[in-house]
Amino acid sequence: MTDNSEVPSGFQWDGEYEQLFAAGNPAHEFPDFDENTRATTFYTTGTTGLPKGVFFSHRQIVLHTLSELYALQLRPTDVYMPITPLFHVHGWGMPYSATAVGLQQIYPGRYASDVRVKLLKTEKVTVSHIASRRFCR
Repeated sequence: MTDNSEVPSGFQWDGEYEQLFAAGNPAHEFPDFDENTRATTFYTTGTTGLPKGVFFSHRQIVLHTLSELYALQLRPTDVYMPITPLFHVHGWGMPYSATAVGLQQIYPGRYASDVRVKLLKTEKVTVSHIASRRFCR
């Protein structure tokens, strides 16, 4: 993808997110499924060996989110901004926890240190994380 509206050649384009979202049916009935159904799939970076394909079930994500909420004691007044990319173990699951608590969330887009430092200050970020699984408050 690019930062402008260009669609790279050879890329199947189903539509722009906001347009697809607006065209959706707010009364859509989602099918019921088993909690152990695969929810996400991603590949590890290989920092501890060869890269591996990994998946999480809906149950695993919910249990991880509840455990993280208990451990971190996030407050509704916290402001969350990831430093670790979200492809890195789903951003440690923090987007799920931040959403569950109703935190203000800042997603700066492309990794640019100067932008992130500015956002840390201007948005008064209180919670973030880095790749070592250490949380900052």
